[in-house]
This record gives sequence, structure tokens and C-alpha cells, in this order.
Amino acid sequence: MKSVTAVDLVDSSANRICVIAYPQLLFWKYSGICPHSIIHIGAHLAEEHYEYKKFNWIGTESRIAIWVEAQTELVEILKKTLEALLSV
Repeated sequence: MKSVTAVDLVDSSANRICVIAYPQLLFWKYSGICPHSIIHIGAHLAEEHYEYKKFNWIGTESRIAIWVEAQTELVEILKKTLEALLSV
């Protein structure tokens, strides 16, 4: 049985669906795939924003991140955090 610790990905011709588990550097280094957009489930306070930006995975109109957080007490803080990050 194969154990997936850093990366699990499904590649269907031109479209790639990637499930990334931390750390992002391992995903990029070993797969060679650079995501065009990210859906981050369990965003918490967007701590990974700087890494996504560093690897050029987000930051342009065509490279975006969608942040999803289920803990209602963190949602407003997350919104303010992202507003501050995006205004820089």
C-alpha cells in the first residue's frame, strides 16, 4: 500500500488536480508542478500566504488563492489578515 505524505496528485491530460499537504516546497521540488490557483481548505489565518507568494503560486490576476475556514471565530480575523496582505 502506497503511503502519501507530501503529495497526492491526479493528472488528467491538460487539467491537473493537486492535493497538497505541507510542506509546499516538497510538492514543488519533486513534482515540478506550479499551480495556477490554490484552494486552501483550513486556512486558519493564511499563514501560508508568504510561501505561496514566494513560489509564485499566487499574486497575479490569473494566480489566485481561495481561502476556506470553518471556524467562525477565525473568519473575520482571516478577512482582515488577507486585506492587509493584499494591500501591500
